[in-house]
Amino acid sequence: IWTALRGGVWRRVHPLSADGMVTGDLDGNGPDDLVIDFGPSFGVWVWMNQARWFQLHVLSPSVMTIGDLDHNGRGDVILSFPGFGIWIWQNNVSWRQLHLLDASHLATGNLDASPGDEVVVDFPGFGIWAFGESSAWMQVRPLSATTILTADLDASGRDNLIIDFHGELAHPIEKNGFN
Repeated sequence: IWTALRGGVWRRVHPLSADGMVTGDLDGNGPDDLVIDFGPSFGVWVWMNQARWFQLHVLSPSVMTIGDLDHNGRGDVILSFPGFGIWIWQNNVSWRQLHLLDASHLATGNLDASPGDEVVVDFPGFGIWAFGESSAWMQVRPLSATTILTADLDASGRDNLIIDFHGELAHPIEKNGFN
């Protein structure tokens, strides 16, 4: 794993290849930290402040993402561990279980007017749901997806939910909780 830092200088971050990587500012100091899933043999590790490594978990997640669910300036790592459900490494200090079911896709973004991000979860067989610190679980769509992303496409200051249903819908979806 390599990174190009200031001036285009390449730096080797780690000699192993990753099964997955996400970035976010876990400690709220400005620069993003790198969270890497090194697979079932090594688990999940964090490269904090481009300086030190620490193991976040011994298990390898099926999917992971980062978002600031409680709007405190620190990224929360959301991971789905097969057979163990969805867990959050919150505020870079403690684990909290978010749901008992496993996720096939995860995304985060500020989808509503409240502060903090929401996590969007695709529960296979149960559809797509969203959860935020200031709201309860809300079903977004009853269908599962092949890809879920968030981005502020319309410059509204709130993220839009982008979902690929892999051809399952041939017409626009009616409006629901996230406008």
